[in-house]
Amino acid sequence: MSFRIECKNEFGILISMQQLANIDNFSKLYYEDENLTKEEIFEDKILSEGIYYLLPGQNYTDVLNQIDISVLWDFKSDREIINTFEVWESRIYKSGELSSNYSREVYFNGKNIAGQSYTSSSEPIGGIYKILDLSNVILNNNGYIIKFPNGSSYNFYFNSKGVLYRIFPDTGGWDRPYDRLSKFLEDDPIVSHLSSEQLNYFTIAEPLIPESAVILL
Repeated sequence: MSFRIECKNEFGILISMQQLANIDNFSKLYYEDENLTKEEIFEDKILSEGIYYLLPGQNYTDVLNQIDISVLWDFKSDREIINTFEVWESRIYKSGELSSNYSREVYFNGKNIAGQSYTSSSEPIGGIYKILDLSNVILNNNGYIIKFPNGSSYNFYFNSKGVLYRIFPDTGGWDRPYDRLSKFLEDDPIVSHLSSEQLNYFTIAEPLIPESAVILL
C-alpha cells in the first residue's frame, strides 16, 4: 500500500511542504493507493476542520484514532458514480457526536457542484444548491476580457419548493447577488457564454445530478 501527502494553499494551488512555513492557511491531503482518504484544513497554521472519505464498509468509528476529534469533521461515505459524477453522503462529526442529518453532495473533478440536505428519515431539509465553477476561466465579452481567479464560482440557491431565490457570484471582486433570475439573465456577462443546457441545469432545481459534464465550463 502506498501513501503520499499533498499540500494546497487556500486557493487550491499545489504547494511544497517547504512552503508551509511561509503560509498561514492551507490544506493537507492524504492519499492511500492514490485514493484521497483525508483532508486537514488549517487556518493560521492551526487545524480548524477536516474531511474524511470513508471506504466501502468502513465506519467513522474505525478512524477516530487517526484524527484530531477536537475539531469538526465531515465524514463522507457511500460513494457512487452517476453520469461520471461522484455522489457522496456527508455527515458532520462535532463534540463527540455524528449528526443524524446528512447531505447528498455531487462532485466533479474533486469539486462540489451541487447538494441537498436531509433528515435522518430522508426528508429534505431546505433546498438544493448548485455551484458553477469559474476557476481560471477567461471570457471575451464583446472585446472586454474577463479572467476569473482560482476559486471563483457562481452559487445558485433554491428554496424547499424548488424556486431559485438567490444567485451569488463569488469571484473575489465586486460581486453583486441576484434575487431575481430575470435580472441575472439580463445583466450578467457570463450568461451569453452559457449554453442552454448549462442555464437549464443551474437555474432549475432538478435534477440534482447533471446528465453529463457538458453543463460545466
